[in-house]
Amino acid sequence: MASRTHTDRGYEAELRELKDKLLRMAGLVEQMIAAATAAMVDADLDRARATIAADGAVNALELETD
Repeated sequence: MASRTHTDRGYEAELRELKDKLLRMAGLVEQMIAAATAAMVDADLDRARATIAADGAVNALELETD
């Protein structure tokens, strides 16, 4: 039974870590959508480019979750 408890704790820790990464990724995407929308409405090319550049952070988090 001790082995199962150990496995359950490890599994729960991995799930918490995955949840935290997914929440961070979702938050970044939410910010990027708002920035992209504002860039389109304001025709702000610099802001659009900054939003595109920030996509790398989301991609990195996605790779970590795979």
